[in-house]
Amino acid sequence: MSDQLPEFLNPNLSFWSPRCKDRDYIEEVNPHTFPGRMEAFCPHEGISYNVSLADLVDASAECLAWARAFLVGNEPDPPSADGVSPEEHPKYEAWLNACAEYQATGFWPQDAPSMRNS
Repeated sequence: MSDQLPEFLNPNLSFWSPRCKDRDYIEEVNPHTFPGRMEAFCPHEGISYNVSLADLVDASAECLAWARAFLVGNEPDPPSADGVSPEEHPKYEAWLNACAEYQATGFWPQDAPSMRNS
């Protein structure tokens, strides 16, 4: 089937999709939604849609590696304050814990500190 895929898809980035009961593919782009969301493409329906780590059922090893790297690159910045390094910020440990949860689940905890809400 990989010879039938659009050129922009990497055939190694596949996962099982319950929406069409076949394999869909991660697109190697950032959909610019909220942290943890990745763009996927369904060649059967010809549409792009967003997925999270939890949606990558029966994913190829390459797909999971790509998704984990994507999540690292999408971690929200640590909390900051004028004159204080991130490591010295009082919410830094909570941010580290949120990063660990984010890497495990693909969802940034809603009340977790970041540069946006510190």
